Amino acid sequence: MFYFHYFKIKFMDKICIGKKIKKLRGKRSIKEFAKLCKISSKTLANIESDMVEPRLDTVLKIAEGLKIEPWQLLKILKQ
Repeated sequence: MFYFHYFKIKFMDKICIGKKIKKLRGKRSIKEFAKLCKISSKTLANIESDMVEPRLDTVLKIAEGLKIEPWQLLKILKQ
């Protein structure tokens, strides 16, 4: 039972910042916001759809583009 509990915690906790970024960028297009953050629009689209988790340098660029602190994006959500 312990192993199952550990497995459940380890793989069900996830850093999901994609939806948060999408909400915070507001009405700006992916292309416009990606250019502001100096990242590719494909990268931003993949992050927003939670297909990939961003690298730290990408989180820093996105936070700068949103004019917020990086830690505000890194909220751990339980699914």
